[in-house]
Amino acid sequence: MSFKIWFAVGATILIVGFIVQWYPTSIVEGLEERLSESGLSTDERSKLQGALNSWKVHQITAFTPISNILIVVGIITIVYAVISNIFTIVTEYKVVKKEE
Repeated sequence: MSFKIWFAVGATILIVGFIVQWYPTSIVEGLEERLSESGLSTDERSKLQGALNSWKVHQITAFTPISNILIVVGIITIVYAVISNIFTIVTEYKVVKKEE
């Protein structure tokens, strides 16, 4: 595959990794903000606290590992694309130079 394709795949995986990392963080921050509001009944506060605890557990056990894996795979794919392109350019340069 060409440089453009590898780079696009790596960039897409990297972006998805950052989105997977951002999403639960924004949910947790929103729930914490709602919990800090005054005027919540005890039942509402209890439900929000349960949801917050659940999201924190999911963030730690699922979202963070998945996002870290995606980010690393995206970076490795981009680095591979760059190194592969450099080797292709160097190889083509050596072939052209030998023919001269």
